[in-house]
Amino acid sequence: TVQERQPVAVARSAGRYTLVDATGTAAAPSSDSAVAGRVVIDGKPGSAAMAAAVTVLAGLPQEWKVTGLSAPTQDSVEVRLAGGVTVVFGSGADVAKKAAVAVALIANKYTSINVSAPDTPTVK
Repeated sequence: TVQERQPVAVARSAGRYTLVDATGTAAAPSSDSAVAGRVVIDGKPGSAAMAAAVTVLAGLPQEWKVTGLSAPTQDSVEVRLAGGVTVVFGSGADVAKKAAVAVALIANKYTSINVSAPDTPTVK
């Protein structure tokens, strides 16, 4: 059987938009209407960095209003939230723990958070 790839986000790379699935693999080229309402991830579809970015995206709290993600490498995923909050997750490992730490830091009004090492987060 063949299963169609289900897009979860839009990758933006070299000025082009591509729908990506839960593995970070290209699912289909994107039109303007397909981009609307989806999270845009700055990164290359099919790369290890994109796989890390969609892993992070899947593990984020539902109440977060994500305005974008970037994934220059698989170990440098950064999430941008409404209200100007930026959370650096690093890799896609331990997303639930990293998100829980970030939630606590956001509650304390920090806007620049790095939870790439969740046991020793940093803030600005």
